[in-house]
Amino acid sequence: MKKPSIYDIKAATAADCPFYFAHDTMKHFGQTMKSFTVAQSPSGNIYIYAPSYARGLEGRPSRFMGYSFRQFSGDTLKIIGDCDDSKLTNILKYIENN
Repeated sequence: MKKPSIYDIKAATAADCPFYFAHDTMKHFGQTMKSFTVAQSPSGNIYIYAPSYARGLEGRPSRFMGYSFRQFSGDTLKIIGDCDDSKLTNILKYIENN
């Protein structure tokens, strides 16, 4: 399977996860579409991740909270419950092993 772009993933998940890539949602977490990285594991699984920030004064992103981390599966984004997604090294290790 060819690795999809973040825009391909957004289009594919629009019906099942309509709010994940919504402008207001991403703004709330200090993200843009360019914030997201698409990664493919050695076994072919597709994952996305992006830094996430708490909102500070005047609604600006201020404090790093961790990463948004999901597995892309066909037309949905699955939460990865067994990975500490606060650290990028843990995410990358998870992707490498899954």
